[in-house]
Amino acid sequence: MLFDEKYEEYLARLFCLVDSTNYKRACLYLTTSSKYLLTPDREAYEATLYIAFGMYGKFRDLASALRIVLLVNDDK
Repeated sequence: MLFDEKYEEYLARLFCLVDSTNYKRACLYLTTSSKYLLTPDREAYEATLYIAFGMYGKFRDLASALRIVLLVNDDK
Protein backbone atom coordinates (compact mmCIF):
# COMPACT_ATOMS: atom_id res chain seq x y z
CA MET A 1 0.00 0.00 0.00
CA LEU A 2 2.91 2.38 0.61
CA PHE A 3 4.10 2.22 -2.98
CA ASP A 4 0.76 2.53 -4.69
CA GLU A 5 0.09 5.36 -7.15
CA LYS A 6 -2.15 6.92 -4.50
CA TYR A 7 0.75 7.41 -2.05
CA GLU A 8 0.13 11.14 -1.59
CA GLU A 9 -3.56 10.56 -0.97
CA TYR A 10 -2.76 7.98 1.71
CA LEU A 11 -0.35 10.39 3.37
CA ALA A 12 -2.92 13.18 3.39
CA ARG A 13 -5.47 10.88 5.01
CA LEU A 14 -2.96 9.76 7.60
CA PHE A 15 -1.91 13.31 8.45
CA CYS A 16 -5.57 14.26 8.97
CA LEU A 17 -5.87 11.58 11.64
CA VAL A 18 -2.82 12.73 13.59
CA ASP A 19 -3.07 15.76 15.84
CA SER A 20 -0.90 17.43 18.46
CA THR A 21 -2.02 15.00 21.15
CA ASN A 22 -1.04 11.78 19.41
CA TYR A 23 1.64 12.55 16.81
CA LYS A 24 4.50 11.55 19.11
CA ARG A 25 2.96 8.16 19.75
CA ALA A 26 2.32 7.61 16.04
CA CYS A 27 5.88 8.59 15.15
CA LEU A 28 7.31 6.36 17.86
CA TYR A 29 5.30 3.47 16.44
CA LEU A 30 6.51 4.20 12.90
CA THR A 31 10.17 4.55 13.82
CA THR A 32 10.14 1.44 16.00
CA SER A 33 8.34 -0.72 13.47
CA SER A 34 10.56 0.53 10.62
CA LYS A 35 13.43 -1.53 12.05
CA TYR A 36 11.54 -4.66 11.02
CA LEU A 37 11.04 -3.42 7.44
CA LEU A 38 14.66 -3.58 6.34
CA THR A 39 14.66 -5.07 2.89
CA PRO A 40 17.43 -5.30 0.31
CA ASP A 41 16.10 -2.22 -1.49
CA ARG A 42 15.24 -0.37 1.78
CA GLU A 43 12.20 1.32 0.22
CA ALA A 44 9.70 0.37 2.91
CA TYR A 45 12.14 1.28 5.68
CA GLU A 46 12.84 4.73 4.28
CA ALA A 47 9.21 5.38 3.35
CA THR A 48 8.12 4.67 6.92
CA LEU A 49 10.76 6.99 8.33
CA TYR A 50 9.83 9.75 5.88
CA ILE A 51 6.22 9.52 7.06
CA ALA A 52 7.41 10.04 10.63
CA PHE A 53 9.61 12.90 9.40
CA GLY A 54 6.59 14.55 7.78
CA MET A 55 4.58 14.27 10.98
CA TYR A 56 7.34 15.80 13.05
CA GLY A 57 7.63 18.60 10.51
CA LYS A 58 3.90 19.24 10.54
CA PHE A 59 3.97 19.82 14.29
CA ARG A 60 7.28 21.71 14.25
CA ASP A 61 9.16 19.16 16.33
CA LEU A 62 12.39 19.91 14.52
CA ALA A 63 14.75 18.11 16.88
CA SER A 64 12.87 14.84 16.36
CA ALA A 65 12.72 15.46 12.60
CA LEU A 66 16.50 15.87 12.58
CA ARG A 67 16.84 12.57 14.46
CA ILE A 68 14.85 10.85 11.70
CA VAL A 69 17.09 12.35 9.02
CA LEU A 70 20.14 11.08 10.86
CA LEU A 71 18.56 7.64 11.16
CA VAL A 72 17.97 7.43 7.40
CA ASN A 73 21.46 8.64 6.54
CA ASP A 74 23.17 6.58 9.23
CA ASP A 75 22.15 3.26 7.72
CA LYS A 76 23.56 3.95 4.24
